[in-house]
Amino acid sequence: MPTPLEFAGNAAGYLTPREATAYMPRHEKTIRDMCAGREITCLRLGSDKKARYYIHRSVIRAWLDAHTDRALTSH
Repeated sequence: MPTPLEFAGNAAGYLTPREATAYMPRHEKTIRDMCAGREITCLRLGSDKKARYYIHRSVIRAWLDAHTDRALTSH
């Protein structure tokens, strides 16, 4: 059964950091910082001060899978 994430984002499957907050339990600024710090792979458009970030839903899925596994094994 498909999850809502599989249909999220634009036609190419990219979400803004604000849209990503619906799937990642992080604040929008934290997601932007993760993009800027290259903690997650994203498409970056613009200069450093005015950069716009777009995160592909597959990157969000991989991040969720990695963090879910850690959460389950740490208990």
